[in-house]
Amino acid sequence: MREKTSSSWTFGHLIPLGDLPKRVHELDSSREIVAHCRSGTRSAKAVNFLRQAGFRKVRNLSGGILAWADRVDPKMPKY
Repeated sequence: MREKTSSSWTFGHLIPLGDLPKRVHELDSSREIVAHCRSGTRSAKAVNFLRQAGFRKVRNLSGGILAWADRVDPKMPKY
């Protein structure tokens, strides 16, 4: 996951979906969080989990890294 600061994007926490329940305490619910994965499916599940845990400033990178590469940075390699 990435957390957005008020002035720029910073790398926050990279937490696999399966580890999220036991590592959610590492995240600051007062900060904006953008969850991302390859296609957007796992990150959508992470967003749902975080919202149920009380996080309000959390978003999913719709379509994941693949969509980002297609729409924003076509030179970005896809995996």
